[in-house]
Amino acid sequence: MIARAYATLIESSLPFLQEGIFAQKFLGSSLGSYILFLSSIIVFFIIGKLFMFVFKRYMRSLAVKTQNKFDDIVVEALSAPLIWLFILVGVYFGLRFLSIESGALASVDFIVSSVAILFIAWIFWRLVDAIIKFYLMPLARKTATQLDDQLISFSRNVAKAAIVVITLSMILSKLGYDITTLVASLSIGSLAFAFAAKETITDIFGGVSILTSQPFVIGDKVKIGSSVGIVHEIGLTHTRLLTEENYLITIPNRKVASSEIVNMSIQTKKLKKK
Repeated sequence: MIARAYATLIESSLPFLQEGIFAQKFLGSSLGSYILFLSSIIVFFIIGKLFMFVFKRYMRSLAVKTQNKFDDIVVEALSAPLIWLFILVGVYFGLRFLSIESGALASVDFIVSSVAILFIAWIFWRLVDAIIKFYLMPLARKTATQLDDQLISFSRNVAKAAIVVITLSMILSKLGYDITTLVASLSIGSLAFAFAAKETITDIFGGVSILTSQPFVIGDKVKIGSSVGIVHEIGLTHTRLLTEENYLITIPNRKVASSEIVNMSIQTKKLKKK
């Protein structure tokens, strides 16, 4: 409704675009209508550029006052998708200048709105990457263990999977599908998957336990159950020990978390300090 009123206002303000050579029709619409369609896209593109210019200047001035990375995160997430979103708005308004049947226009509107949903999802996708790039990765570099890097990767995948599911749900909802039924079906499938992946999930929780309690770090000589060796890798789902015979032992983190752990390097470190 707003888009139609916008098109009517512009057309009434520029009557010459519907006269003379501009009145000649191609595929049902006049040359003037096509010019207005393209002009709408260009105008919204310029508005988008101006908006991003002002927005970046504002965020830079905010960055001077604050020491956090919020401004970098937001600019990184919005810089590219927002321009395309403004162009899409220009397409949406510009289509009102063309002579399109109501049924076809409804289909076009669905496509445009679905693409808009995808662009918004793209913004959140980039927001996840920006948070990891400017906030989580610097924190991970300060720690000796590799487990937090694994957790960051895992968290990124979970967040992006959630974005994909929500985006598809919104598009399917616009197509008329009952999302409640779909979610119920997904829940049953997720429950079955959870049972199938029970051991993997337990390993992940075991990895989180190792991260928080830190009974050992890479390079420590430890005894886990009956296995003795140097900690070679601390993964999200497993821990690897390198034995004196240069054998690599892989132990699931659920077993590490439930086993007695003897860190033989602790006393050695204390003696070296003395």
